[in-house]
Amino acid sequence: MDPITRAALLHQEADLILQAIGFLEILQPYGKITFTGSYFLGLMAYPDIDVEMPPLTQVQIFNVLGQFFEHPWVDKVELERPNEPRLPGGIYFMLRIVHGNWGRPWKIDMWSLSPELVEAGAKEMRRLKALITPAKREIILRYKVARLNAQGRTPMGSGWWIYKAVLEEGLSEMGEIDGYLLANLC
Repeated sequence: MDPITRAALLHQEADLILQAIGFLEILQPYGKITFTGSYFLGLMAYPDIDVEMPPLTQVQIFNVLGQFFEHPWVDKVELERPNEPRLPGGIYFMLRIVHGNWGRPWKIDMWSLSPELVEAGAKEMRRLKALITPAKREIILRYKVARLNAQGRTPMGSGWWIYKAVLEEGLSEMGEIDGYLLANLC
């Protein structure tokens, strides 16, 4: 399947999963939910959704995770305090969802962050989205699909740098983008 069709099908299935598990209904009482990453940008190459939200207490997070875990498609939940200087006070939690046929389960990565961090991230995502043209979308998706690893995903943290390489640096050749990632992921 070509990368553009793959991205469209992944996005459709993501929407179906979010609706099926009651994602927004469960989280909306806690504040604004901000989708980010490849789902927001329309650049999905594998089953992964990224979300940011306002700070939640541990009790609220356990309540949310418990509600999600009641759905039969959700087979794993995780919670951690990431040691990330760029996310002070942030809490990460994740859902793994068994649905579809992408060679790996779906994953929903959620970050509970300060409103300032959520807004800064959303602003950057909107800026990047405005830079996407059909030609750049195709370059990004072809690159991401070509670089799916044995785990059925691009290397950890690479999406951001792929977007910057193509959208800001104007790179379009596989080797150029590889070099840019190597220089920035290390």
